[in-house]
Amino acid sequence: MRVLHTALLGGLCMFAANWLVILFAVSLEYVPTVQTSTMLEVAMFGLCSAVVFGLAHCALAPMGRTVAVPTQVRLRLAAVAPRVEHRPVREILTRFGVGLLAGSVLGVAHAWTNAMFRALAGTIPRADLINAAIQDTLALGLIFGLTAGLSVGLVAAFEAPVDIAAAAAPMRLLSVNRSTATRQFLVLAAAVTAGLAVCGHVVVSLLQQVLPWTLLWTLEEALLLGAVGGLGGSAAYVLALTAWGQWLTVGRFWLPLTRRLPWDTAAFLDDAYRRGVLRQAGAVYQFRHIRLQQHLARVYDLSGRVPSYVKPGPGRPASDERTSSEGH
Repeated sequence: MRVLHTALLGGLCMFAANWLVILFAVSLEYVPTVQTSTMLEVAMFGLCSAVVFGLAHCALAPMGRTVAVPTQVRLRLAAVAPRVEHRPVREILTRFGVGLLAGSVLGVAHAWTNAMFRALAGTIPRADLINAAIQDTLALGLIFGLTAGLSVGLVAAFEAPVDIAAAAAPMRLLSVNRSTATRQFLVLAAAVTAGLAVCGHVVVSLLQQVLPWTLLWTLEEALLLGAVGGLGGSAAYVLALTAWGQWLTVGRFWLPLTRRLPWDTAAFLDDAYRRGVLRQAGAVYQFRHIRLQQHLARVYDLSGRVPSYVKPGPGRPASDERTSSEGH
């Protein structure tokens, strides 16, 4: 479900960013009109982006590089709190590697998507089309990969862990992390937009020196493509791969929409705290009474909604096993 959540957000963000940039280009008369092939190409690019973001989540999850619990805020920019511990070099290199791989896959997918729509339009001979597709595959794979890897690595270098237990209140920490996520979005969007223009110029210049190809990488096209990747990629990163983004999309929308939480989740938890049902330990809510915790777990078990991974141990009821294994 987390992979689908990341893939869906990534695809939707890239789809929306692509449309915003196209409408902006039409308003400036850089693009004359929006044709049917353009709409299909935008939809295909959004689908490819969804697959890439899902693969990126799969690559980060086994290494523990994703936020495990959406409602916990673990990250903030190191520049906001310079005394906190900075991320190790290994973490930065890991993010760079995943960004490099994901960006390269997206660049290759974008190259062959363009080739497919050119073939359907019949504007280029088949022999020239295959040659152009191979050139675009190498060039866009390198450009997208380097840009994504450097941008994500840059963001990781400015992140630092936050001591949740030392926070004053949960809502205060969420407010701080919302500001941090906004700064991450701005930094990542600017880095991707500028990075595509710079990396594209460097890669195209190098390829033209070593290969007998004629490649074009104009500044206008680079900025438009960079705006799509910057807006869509940074929005998907913030919403799907940060603690505040998962709190917003899962805790504030998905769980209330599926009737697992009330819509005003913060007011619900605060009311339970004021009534003495919950207690606060830094930014974490905990059950105050173990008997209430066991009662709720027992009622949940009797409702038949126990997950498949919850199995009662020998001589212990299922509710007690669930309580100890999940730490409710």
